[in-house]
Amino acid sequence: DADDEATAQNKTLRLIVFPGDYFPSDNESGVAELQTFAASKDVDLLLGYAEAGDQPPRSVLLTPSGTSYTYKRSHEWRGEGLTNLSDKYLVVDRDYARVALLQDADMVAPETSHVMARMGVDVVAVNADSDVPILSALWQSRTGDYLHIVVANRAADEGIYHGGYKTDPSFVEDEGIVLADLNTADIRTKPTARFFDYQSILAPCAAAHNNC
Repeated sequence: DADDEATAQNKTLRLIVFPGDYFPSDNESGVAELQTFAASKDVDLLLGYAEAGDQPPRSVLLTPSGTSYTYKRSHEWRGEGLTNLSDKYLVVDRDYARVALLQDADMVAPETSHVMARMGVDVVAVNADSDVPILSALWQSRTGDYLHIVVANRAADEGIYHGGYKTDPSFVEDEGIVLADLNTADIRTKPTARFFDYQSILAPCAAAHNNC
């Protein structure tokens, strides 16, 4: 499993992401076992729950302390027909990184990664269940917003994609377990966005407006 593989590679495991729709519903005994594992290994677990009734797919982050965080999908695939989508993103400050909890369809909208960057997110953890061919290229392109992206995909390869243009190769993909070291310093040098204030050119030319 991931813990054994991390030990074999001499890596410190801090976050494990499960695929989207991996868990059909809440199971108290199963969640308790996962919580015990998280506490014993000092690792966060991001669980991916399938759509249930009128509720969209959920992502649940279990932490070693027992605190959990739940995110409901905010976007949908064309024709998917989900109801009760969330109108909020969820970002959690952990001791190793600022982590955003998202799902596959959420990342298709380009504004999502822009917002994540503005919020100072280090790692985007994604539960996915899609075989859309463009996904690998999509994850890679979204790292251009200076984000590390960790994806577990039930229907295709898992992947870890490095943001910040510091790592070569810049991503690793495989079916099953994928491990990589992520350095938050690589993406905390995000360039500051430049804003254009159009109001200054609408005001009459005057020294007081500094627009002449």
